[in-house]
Amino acid sequence: MAQTGCRRRIPIHVWQPAQVETGPHTKIALAPVAGDSELARRFEDALMAQRPSASADVALFTSEQLLARSPVRLASTSALNNDSIAIEAAKAVGATVLLQGEVVTSDMDLSGTERPQPSKVDYNNLFFAKRNQGDSKQEKLLISWRVVDVDSSKTIGTHVTSLRTEEARQQYPDLDALSQDDTDLLISASARETWKAVSPIVVQDEVKLAVPYFQLGSWSVRRGVRAAKRGDWQAAEKHWQRTADIFWFNAAAQHNLAIAMAAREDFSNAKLQLQKATGPLAFRLPHESLFWLDSHHRAYYQAHGLPKPSEGWAFPDPEDSPPLTPAPPIELDALPWWTAIPFAKPPGWTWVDWLTQPWVY
Repeated sequence: MAQTGCRRRIPIHVWQPAQVETGPHTKIALAPVAGDSELARRFEDALMAQRPSASADVALFTSEQLLARSPVRLASTSALNNDSIAIEAAKAVGATVLLQGEVVTSDMDLSGTERPQPSKVDYNNLFFAKRNQGDSKQEKLLISWRVVDVDSSKTIGTHVTSLRTEEARQQYPDLDALSQDDTDLLISASARETWKAVSPIVVQDEVKLAVPYFQLGSWSVRRGVRAAKRGDWQAAEKHWQRTADIFWFNAAAQHNLAIAMAAREDFSNAKLQLQKATGPLAFRLPHESLFWLDSHHRAYYQAHGLPKPSEGWAFPDPEDSPPLTPAPPIELDALPWWTAIPFAKPPGWTWVDWLTQPWVY
C-alpha cells in the first residue's frame, strides 16, 4: 500500500522556438496577402494585434509602409505580390525577413461582417453572453507562407496555417471570448498561428505529476497538485519543497518539485532535482520526465538564442555520438573450442559472472 498512487496530467506553459531560424534582431516586412483584398487588410490588422510578447521589440513593417518606401512608384499594395518588387521594398525599409502569404482556401463570408473596431471590453457580458455554437458557421482558412531572406533573396522556410472555426475556438478560448463573430475569431487565430513561423512563443503543454496516497506527506503533495492544476505553480512548489525537506524519501514530492522548477524556467536545477526522486517509493513516477525536461530545456535555449549549457544535455545530439565502426566478420573456425559446448563456462570467468550474465534471446 505504501506504493499506491497515480499520475495526473496538468497543463503547463512552455517556450516554443520559431519554426524558421531568422537570426537575432529580426526586422520583418509583411507583403500583402495574395487573395481577397478585404481579408488581406483584416489579416494584417490581426497580425499586428496578435504580436506575441516575445516579439514586442521586433520591427514589423506593414504593406502600406513598404508601399510608401518602395523605390518603384506603385499604385497599390497589390504590386508588392511580385517577388522582386517586394524584396526591393523590404530592403528600402531595412527589413531582414520578408513574409509572403497566399490564401489557399478561404471558406469565409466577409461580405456580411464588419471589421472589428477597438472598444472597451466588458468581460462580465462576455462571460454570460455566450454564442450558440450549434448555430455558428464552420468556416475554414488556409494560408501558405513563405519566409524570404531579404539580403540573399532566398526562401529560408515555409509555413502553413490551417484552421477551422471549432479548432480556433478550442485552441484559443481567449480569442473566442473577445471576437465579435466566427470570422473575426478565425482571422485572429490564424494570425497568432502565423507568428509561430518567425517568433518564439509560449504554448500550453501537458506534464505528468505524481499523486501519492498512503505515504508520509502525500496530503501536502496532493495540495500542490491541485495548486498546479489552477496554474499557481509558485504555491505548488512551496507545498512540494516543504514535503521534500521533511520527508526526503517521498519520491513524488521530489519529482513534482523538479517540474515546478521547470515551470519557472530553471531547467538545470530541475534535472538535478529529478535525480532525488529515487528509492522504493518511486514505483509510480512518470518515466518520461527526464526526456520532457531535457527537450523543453533545449526549446527554451533555442527560443532565446542561448549557447549550449555547460553541463550539456541529458540526451546528447546524434552528431555528438562517436561514429560507428563496422565490425569484422566472424570466422567460425577461429572461435575458441568452448563456444561449441552448450552452456560451457568460458575460461577465466568466475561462476558468479557466468551464472549472472544477461541472457540474450
